[in-house]
Amino acid sequence: MPPVFITLPVNEHGNVLPISSHDLGSIRGAAQNADDGVNVQMGNSSYRIRYLPRLDFFSVNPNTGFNPLHSAMEFIATMNNSTHLEEHLNQGRAFLSVLEAAQSLRPSRIATRIDSCSFSMERENLSLAAEHLTCPITLCVPERGVFARTSLQSDVCCLYDSTALKELVFRRLPHPISREAITGAHIVPKEQCHFDQEKLIFVHTILNSIG
Repeated sequence: MPPVFITLPVNEHGNVLPISSHDLGSIRGAAQNADDGVNVQMGNSSYRIRYLPRLDFFSVNPNTGFNPLHSAMEFIATMNNSTHLEEHLNQGRAFLSVLEAAQSLRPSRIATRIDSCSFSMERENLSLAAEHLTCPITLCVPERGVFARTSLQSDVCCLYDSTALKELVFRRLPHPISREAITGAHIVPKEQCHFDQEKLIFVHTILNSIG
């Protein structure tokens, strides 16, 4: 892993303070000249910044994934800092909007499967406590959800925000729980998933999932 290129100050809540144009320019220049990107430290978390020349875009991703030992506030601060720095490095452009604008990029099979298996939470009206419906990525109950297995070796599922899960796929980031590469086999149609009232978990009811 590359050493930390620069440390950006944060406030007492772990949120990054305003970033100077000089620091932004230094990060851009270093990332453009580094094959594996550069590391930036913000609070207790480090982030990898990579320049994607095909999109003319700087991606910012935390070097650590979702950790259940971290508090929700720490996780939210980490994700907010990532989004904040990425927006400033790219003059306000968001990653998904850049992908949509790139005519040479086509939706992947996995993203297509996520779309085909996603559903409106309001329409389904799932009568469960919010803790069972919270997306592990956004930490919120999604408006449009999709079920995904926690790993390819497990039939336990979690409900995800479909847009957030697609962003992980487009960024080629690993599964937030198992750290596996996300595949179509992780994605489960809602008809194949039921809530186990004894174990208080969602379970995939068909073993032969589609790859």
